[in-house]
Amino acid sequence: MTVYLKQLAGVTASDIDADSRTVSNVTTPTTNDQAANKGYVDGAISAPTTLDKSFIPLATSGDGAATDIAISATPAHDSYVTVHVNGVGYEVGDGVKTKECYFSGDSGTTARNIADIIAGDFLYWNGVIAQFDLATDFEVDLYYETATTVVTEPLPTDAFPTTTPFAMTVGTRYYYCDTTSNSIGMLLPAISSGTRQIIFDIKLDIKGGSNTVTITPNGSDTVEGAASLVISTEKVSYTLRCPSTGTDWKFH
Repeated sequence: MTVYLKQLAGVTASDIDADSRTVSNVTTPTTNDQAANKGYVDGAISAPTTLDKSFIPLATSGDGAATDIAISATPAHDSYVTVHVNGVGYEVGDGVKTKECYFSGDSGTTARNIADIIAGDFLYWNGVIAQFDLATDFEVDLYYETATTVVTEPLPTDAFPTTTPFAMTVGTRYYYCDTTSNSIGMLLPAISSGTRQIIFDIKLDIKGGSNTVTITPNGSDTVEGAASLVISTEKVSYTLRCPSTGTDWKFH
């Protein structure tokens, strides 16, 4: 049997033991080529993020319109950011306001260079250039990469409320509500910096005649402008999103 070994930078034939399948005399890399060959990446590993999906935008009109959509993390290594509206990708202005959309850190006055986009920058929509405005029943997704060393988002967990009231928490995203025995009251967490852009997905299985699910915000917070929201439609899914600004939960 013939074994073909790819030469590693700084490694000679005497350093390779084919019987034990080991390589000795491998030192810390001093050149880019050595680093690439030996798998050193200086911690510069990035991956597509699950953040910033299924945004519900503000209704926009014309160019330079605010969407109330902010990017949650700084893209890794100046990577590109793609904006999708209802599943279709649109071009982001690279320091210019002449594309379908752009990011800005000064209320839309100046377009960010793509390499300079940072967490908290807001998306602005150019309806004239794109030839359509955004509506509140549209869905906007941001696609970009974040450094794996800074991704700390936990895996979403499930909850199965049967008692009332039931407190909704930031660490739990999916709620499956079964009203076979009784109506269920769901209490939203207080809106704060820790809940901004948090999403809750609620799957309803309304049973038992007049039993319902009532969603109640915390304190003076509201949901769609009201002090509470009553749901009675069976076997449907809803999404609740905490706004990036303000104290009114959005229901979709």
